[in-house]
Amino acid sequence: HKVLQMKLQQQYNNNNDIPLSAYENVFIQTFEQVDNEINNKLESNTIGTTATVLYIERRNTNSNTTTNAFCANVGDSTCYLITNDDSVVQLSVDHNCKEQNEVNRVKKAGGCVFNSRVFGSLSVTRSLGDKDVKDYGVCAVPSVNAIEIKDNHKYIVLASDGIWDVVSTEVLSEL
Repeated sequence: HKVLQMKLQQQYNNNNDIPLSAYENVFIQTFEQVDNEINNKLESNTIGTTATVLYIERRNTNSNTTTNAFCANVGDSTCYLITNDDSVVQLSVDHNCKEQNEVNRVKKAGGCVFNSRVFGSLSVTRSLGDKDVKDYGVCAVPSVNAIEIKDNHKYIVLASDGIWDVVSTEVLSEL
């Protein structure tokens, strides 16, 4: 959160108001810096983690106030939006070996996927850390999605795959 705060502050120093289109670049820079810091500090090249970040910002423009939520993630820790009618909308993007675009990206970079894992061991295709597979397509570039928070939005829930392995979206909307 400190790196994100610093990157946002740098943007605010350059502009009085950060354009919505600039947030993706801020998150990419943040995730890449954190990835580099992790890889430089860890003694093991095989340790890594997923990350899902939600940043909420209220904007005042003319006579209008909006609230925007920005979700950035690597890996398979998922973020869901639940609406008043209990609809569930996924805000994050799954980066794992079940997603063919991710598998293709890893293979194009020289990695291989078998047993639904990168080199048979890593289930995610994007992560922080995992330095040993960064040259083979596993990267720290997050997917970034933005939404405007509306009156019919009730909850936003972020959790790791350990939760989503046992809690379906149907159960989530009931909870």
